[in-house]
Amino acid sequence: MRSCDNSITSDELKRFVFQIKRREDIPGMIQQIKAFRQDKEAGTPEEEINRKYPAPLEGAVAEPKYLMGRLGTQVGDRPPVVEKEGVDRWVLNKAYLGFIDEILANEPKFQDYLDEKTWMQEFGRAVDILEPEEDGDAGSGEDLSLEDSDRVWLQANSLLARGSLLIILTGPPGTSKTWYARRIAQKIAGSHERVRLIQFHPSFSYDDFVEGYVPVSPTGPNSNRALFEIVPKIFIRLCNRAKSEIPAEKHVLVIDEINRGDISRIFGELLTYLEPEYRGKPFLLAYSGKRTVIPANVIIIGTMNPYDKSITELDDALERRFDRILLDPDEPILRSLLTNAKAEAPLIEKVVKFFRQANDKTPHGFGHAFFKTVRTEQDLIGLWNHNLKFVFEKMFRFDEEKYKEIRTAFAAILTDASALT
Repeated sequence: MRSCDNSITSDELKRFVFQIKRREDIPGMIQQIKAFRQDKEAGTPEEEINRKYPAPLEGAVAEPKYLMGRLGTQVGDRPPVVEKEGVDRWVLNKAYLGFIDEILANEPKFQDYLDEKTWMQEFGRAVDILEPEEDGDAGSGEDLSLEDSDRVWLQANSLLARGSLLIILTGPPGTSKTWYARRIAQKIAGSHERVRLIQFHPSFSYDDFVEGYVPVSPTGPNSNRALFEIVPKIFIRLCNRAKSEIPAEKHVLVIDEINRGDISRIFGELLTYLEPEYRGKPFLLAYSGKRTVIPANVIIIGTMNPYDKSITELDDALERRFDRILLDPDEPILRSLLTNAKAEAPLIEKVVKFFRQANDKTPHGFGHAFFKTVRTEQDLIGLWNHNLKFVFEKMFRFDEEKYKEIRTAFAAILTDASALT
């Protein structure tokens, strides 16, 4: 329309516009419309026009008002982009011409794809598949040491000695679950190269964890192969590596936020074969149909906050298979964190007093890790205004009195509480 005096008629729509099949045909069709108009103005007989130009389409597919109605040219409560003028002529609203010209000058470039193969060459290029040693976060270069006398390690080691291969660290937020999971994994494996760290979330699936389809390059010497291939993912690659090494060398997968994923969907048929009595027994994978085993030297350590109301509880199948270690808010760890942050002794005692009072009032407690960077009273004010305030407001959304008590207790440990929000 912009190239044809900003207008189009019903006859032109039926003869030309509705018959365009490819974008490349548009410039030629515009020239035909202009020639058609010249012939009409010159009084060329209808028989000659019908002989010279395409015959009009007929039926519902050729109904101009249907197409013009579907164009969506109404812009909110603004005047329409395309307006009808007379019985069978549509025109562009002059107010939008500058806008239309800007779009036409910067229009996207499209490309026709004749078949699946040509589309895959453009959008389905092969991706690099991580090798086992590149999976996850092995913690290389970070100090992940843990004392042999550590209380949580002693519990985990006791479970391992009894044959447990699946452990979940559970507790309220801020109780060092991820911190402990990584260090326990390192202590079990003895090397960061045999530790993998992933995090579950609602979109995580079997295709990400066990095996799934990935696009492969359709060009080169193997151009006749399938455009997608089934490849092993994180857990199967870990199992394959564990099988290739001596059984005494443990491989550990740390799954952070394990209860944020759909466990049944993620583990699939693996759920049964995670159990110690089924380790080493072959089974078939659902996608590839390949026979595989989960070796006994593969250990899973998960973390979870069971009090998070935004997620569902673990199903019975997982409850039965995983042993759990409860991590509660820990006053000695709080003292250690504050000391390491170089907080002064009087401030440490005040924080510990509040920590004790708050945990007595909260339904499931809150963790010591919230205070790990606190060194001064100013840090405490910032912690409350930008973190703890919202934690306690959510926790006591139906008990305003308790929220006020906790805020009062926090204000009492400050020399000047006027900056608290």
